[in-house]
Amino acid sequence: MTVSASASSHRPLVVKVGGRGLDHPEQLTPLLQKLVNAKSERGCVLVHGGGALIDTWLQQFGHQVVKQDGLRVTQQAEMPIIAGALAGALNTQLVAQLNQLHPNQAHAVGVSLADDAWCHLTQDTLRGQVGIPLVEQSAAQYLVHLLAGGYLPVVNSVGVFANGRLANVNADLAAAAVAAVLDADLLLLTDVDAILDASGTVLDTINQGQAQVLIASGVVVGGMKVKLEAALAASTLSRRTTAVAAWYSQAELAAHFTGHALATRILGVQSDA
Repeated sequence: MTVSASASSHRPLVVKVGGRGLDHPEQLTPLLQKLVNAKSERGCVLVHGGGALIDTWLQQFGHQVVKQDGLRVTQQAEMPIIAGALAGALNTQLVAQLNQLHPNQAHAVGVSLADDAWCHLTQDTLRGQVGIPLVEQSAAQYLVHLLAGGYLPVVNSVGVFANGRLANVNADLAAAAVAAVLDADLLLLTDVDAILDASGTVLDTINQGQAQVLIASGVVVGGMKVKLEAALAASTLSRRTTAVAAWYSQAELAAHFTGHALATRILGVQSDA
């Protein structure tokens, strides 16, 4: 199913990438090229995860990887490692790759949720140093100024609590917060082509009620559950749809960047279609 989204062509676009695509950065070249090309017509923001690298670094430093319902449990002692992986290695790599692809056009800059203290967080007490964005209390003028200046922000999901301690924020939730405060369209890229129902059929659209059924019945679990919840939150706050698609699918990427939607579209409360 292909759905026109031409009305959104002048709104900013937030793209979140994670999964296996970050394991081999060269595989992301087609996506990064499309981002740079698109930014000449609309502001673009790239948000990235980095779970695999975090796992590797934590284990190398003798820490155990613990997750609950697809979300990482983070100890305070682990935050320097996580920040180094996300805000250091991965963020710098993506910024460098974008600027190398288009030296005079990309103008990619690395930023975090902690910059300018724009993203207020509440603590997920069940998961330690994990922050949950409070979108209603956020004012991302910092990002607005970057977009207005022709820059392409590359956002990692390291945030900061009000007490000054670093926080680990799920990248899907971070992308949802960025999209909401920028009044932007959101594209969540993952390792699968779309969200499937219990029979394995691709779901073209999912509304809030259907999403709750998919989660409650155990059809959608783990990381995809988090992604679906983030997409619902972003769609509800912006009152527009959010797309979930595969980072490696050239057809899906081309469709999304030319104003159409393939794969699954998430409808929030009072979303526009």
